[in-house]
Amino acid sequence: MDGFMSSAKYKSNHPEQQRITQLILKNLIVKGTGIVETDWFREFMDAVNSNKYTLPSRSHLTTKLLPELVQATESKVSAYIEKADGMALTLDIWTDGRMHSFLAITGHSFANFPCVAVITGSL
Repeated sequence: MDGFMSSAKYKSNHPEQQRITQLILKNLIVKGTGIVETDWFREFMDAVNSNKYTLPSRSHLTTKLLPELVQATESKVSAYIEKADGMALTLDIWTDGRMHSFLAITGHSFANFPCVAVITGSL
């Protein structure tokens, strides 16, 4: 059966190529986009995906894919905010031990979910 399976690399528009790339973007971005250029990570990805997956370059991640992900996320957040009837904001300001300042603003809102059942009763 293995003889019938293609061992060619995925094309850039192949769904599996795009799925793995999105997972790398979303889950490994914390480690830095440079991870895709390390020998150990390339070896790991080759082993995981039988050499079919082609890792995007750091440049492609940072100049094309990451900005696209940011834009898509901003659009989703904007659409949610526009639908919200109201929003409560939480503000947190702090400085770390190296005197770097941070500001975090979090918005909270209720989503409109249909009421499935209303339970009433008396004690």
